[in-house]
Amino acid sequence: MVAYPRSSSLSSTCLPALLLILTHLFVSAGAQAPTDWATYPFNPPSLPLAVKNPYLNAWAPLAGGSGAVNAAWPRSFLPLTTILEWYASIRVDGTAYKILGEASLPNITLATQKSFTFTPTQTSYILDCGGKVSVNMTFVTPIEATDLVRLSTPFSYLQVNATSSDGQPHNVQVYSDVSGAWIAGDILDSVGWAVNDRDDLQFVSLQSQLTNPILFSELDNQPNDGATLYYAAHKSNALTWQIGPSGDTRSAFANGTALSKTVQTGESVVGSPSTSNIIQGLAIDLGTIHSQSGSTLFALGIVRDPVIQYTNGQGRTENRTAYYWSQLPNVSSVVTDVLSHFPDALTSATALDASIARDAQTYGQDYANLLSLSTRQAMAALEYTVMKDPTTNAYNTSDIKAFMKDMGCTSTGVVNPVDVMYAAMPAYLYLNPDILGYLLRPLLEYQDSSQYSNAFAAQNLGGSYPNATGDSRAHNQGIEQSANMLIMCLAHAQTTGDGSLLSNHYSLLSTWANYLVSTTLNPQQQTTSFSDYIGNNLAQLTNQTNLALKGIIGIAAMGKIAEVINHSDDQAHFNSTAASYASTWKTLALPLGEPTNAFGSSDPGFLYNLYADALLGLDLIDKSVYDAHTALLKAEGSKFQFGISLDASSNMARADWMLFAAATVTDSVVRSNMISQVVRYNSQSLLAANQPFLVVYNPSTGEQGSVSQGSPAVGAMFAPLALTLSKKTIGSSNTSGGGGSDGNGGGGGGGTGAVLLGGLAVLGVLLYRKRTARRRRNSISLSIDLTPQDQLLTSGNPNGTYDDDMRQFRPLAYTDAAVQDADQEVITPFAVDKPSGMRSKSDDYFHRDRSAGRISSTASSGPPVILSPPTTAGLPPSSVIAGTQGVRLDDSILPAQPPSARITTSPPDIHILSEMERIREELARVRSAVEQGQVPPPQYYAEDGELYPSNASQGQGELNRS
Repeated sequence: MVAYPRSSSLSSTCLPALLLILTHLFVSAGAQAPTDWATYPFNPPSLPLAVKNPYLNAWAPLAGGSGAVNAAWPRSFLPLTTILEWYASIRVDGTAYKILGEASLPNITLATQKSFTFTPTQTSYILDCGGKVSVNMTFVTPIEATDLVRLSTPFSYLQVNATSSDGQPHNVQVYSDVSGAWIAGDILDSVGWAVNDRDDLQFVSLQSQLTNPILFSELDNQPNDGATLYYAAHKSNALTWQIGPSGDTRSAFANGTALSKTVQTGESVVGSPSTSNIIQGLAIDLGTIHSQSGSTLFALGIVRDPVIQYTNGQGRTENRTAYYWSQLPNVSSVVTDVLSHFPDALTSATALDASIARDAQTYGQDYANLLSLSTRQAMAALEYTVMKDPTTNAYNTSDIKAFMKDMGCTSTGVVNPVDVMYAAMPAYLYLNPDILGYLLRPLLEYQDSSQYSNAFAAQNLGGSYPNATGDSRAHNQGIEQSANMLIMCLAHAQTTGDGSLLSNHYSLLSTWANYLVSTTLNPQQQTTSFSDYIGNNLAQLTNQTNLALKGIIGIAAMGKIAEVINHSDDQAHFNSTAASYASTWKTLALPLGEPTNAFGSSDPGFLYNLYADALLGLDLIDKSVYDAHTALLKAEGSKFQFGISLDASSNMARADWMLFAAATVTDSVVRSNMISQVVRYNSQSLLAANQPFLVVYNPSTGEQGSVSQGSPAVGAMFAPLALTLSKKTIGSSNTSGGGGSDGNGGGGGGGTGAVLLGGLAVLGVLLYRKRTARRRRNSISLSIDLTPQDQLLTSGNPNGTYDDDMRQFRPLAYTDAAVQDADQEVITPFAVDKPSGMRSKSDDYFHRDRSAGRISSTASSGPPVILSPPTTAGLPPSSVIAGTQGVRLDDSILPAQPPSARITTSPPDIHILSEMERIREELARVRSAVEQGQVPPPQYYAEDGELYPSNASQGQGELNRS
């Protein structure tokens, strides 16, 4: 295979110096925690260690600022429930020192923590071992955001670097281990073990797996579906290993006894650190260090396959695989690639850290520090997937879909929560806007099918994770979610130049826009994002101004979308409606010149949705509104130490909306103060719960809320930077594989082939719309029986170690034969082919200019049910119509409601579905022919105001339109 383009390798011995340089970029002057060690850039409640995806998500609790890394166990993003046993020690001249984890052994000394530093991709601890050796223990989770192989590979790194601190030579060995707690939600779960130590491989990999997994399930937010835990290191004569009882194995290293290279026989429960549970231990002899430091590397991974169960637009269940499997054929190649790629991964990570720090300086040092804490968390809730063709065994890398776990239940606790995606959007736009497209595709595909019949957008893809099987139920966030989807679709197109999602799903998007036209100025008791707690979630606030604002911006976004797709009538309609609504909204939302939280209310209004107007460049909302909102935030910000309350009745703040609002204020001092409040919240001493960055909290006390632990909503911290991104010319080319840039040469490109395919796709959409204009869409209920999948533990390998092709193993008693003969494939270090169009060089970064109001368990094609008549207080007298139930606005304010494209009367027509499938197949055939230069561009003729292709050039007459 052709190797990846390699950036200049970064020597591991350079890491401490580089981190010190980055420290100057990220650290506020005088930042110091109330501890015995230095903290850079500040002291948060928890530090990211291995934070790569929903299940590889480990944090170091700081116990209110006093917890050393070798005095507490790493925890999951829900630290009160899950300990992730990860231990490390170092032996210096025969004396053992503990450097990671809480385990107590009688023959080991506690190393002294001297400092820690964290950047967007790295967390580094400096520990002193008896004044003889200084240890730099660095946890690295690279974010190679434009390289889907690297982005989807579920591994993270621990590098341990030892340096003589007294100028004398010292003999040094390093040890580290993990337990099955990483892949089990219950310490009583049974686990088996295996090892791969083949002579032909250049690594040793210790691995464990549940013996009774349940496919597509999790327990306590830990994988319960047969995930395999890998702990690996480069093979050398200096490396030994052992899978055995924790006390015996750790003591063997501490006492200077070589690890036995044996595997625990049979199986055992996961156990807890307080018991002598079974661990996977690796030890490396660094030899004598003096003027040169010694370094070793551990790779930690959690491999699952498949990773997501998804119900596609045809109602079929897809068991989707992580993207990296399309380029790496088996586990051996994955582990080899992970370990050999580390120098480039570190170079890329350091470059990204420096790029973010430099860009963030525009908004001050506190802002740079905030991005250091939030970047890994924002990226770690996602998995990137493809499908394998069962007939050809090939992966379809044009059909890339990403799935988000609602970490900490910031929304409804399911898959691809739309409001959380909206909050996280700025991070994805900054790092790689294609990511947003990958997340949007499954949502659009599912809702643009017969499975979904509501006139408004869904809240999510159903759940719980990892089951994205759809949710067609009605809900009370029709305005919120419809506008979110329209805004995100346009933002994706503007930053990538790829308009395929807009063209492929134009009918669906226009349906949502029409819904907004009919409801936005009269939202009544509809709600915003679930965790906003507006109205304290008891008596929902009626006619929320911020919600109405988002709906109006959603309508304006549809006007831009119509412009891209060349629907001039729709463009004029939505643009004029949005402008009219914006004028009316200003009158209702700022009756005395200050934003209010609801029409007719006198309470202050937090208008974080102004951000979408600025992001999309709509210029829809008057500058006077931005100025008034800035003045309000200045006044409200002086009342609280840690933030600004979204609503007076709940006294809850959200860090994500704080940064959305800060990005749009017209006073830089107000912006800086708001950013500093969020940093202060994350660094104040009350955060003794040891939880990762929670976006929901009390702005008065700084106490964390009960939701949003580990939430990707912290991607909103990138909101100011996302406003600096340049917009691209949008192409509306179609792709049958789901549309959009996929890292394999996609994007909004032109050319004859793109024009041809776009024309055929538009024709297909027109035919489909024409045939389905009066068809009712009924939801399809899918029943999923989750049962133990014995085949996950394959019996094809008689030696008991894992089978590379199956990516699983059946653990048996260890024997030399099991190690040497488990798998005869020959794997040598290599880097896989990088698909064309994917960017992986680090210098790319330098130029990158609870289910609220749940109403019904059945689908509905109408608008959300009005729970109670809303108040008419504050509305102009002429807008209230006497004798009506509830309230509506008269025609001078609200135009006539357009008919919903989803309110129809006849059941689904199987012939129409078959016809659409035929059209898809034909598009795929034509694309192939075009790419090979076998056919010329089509010709078209007009009839009855519609375009039809003519085959006259091929002598076949006009298209049979039946």
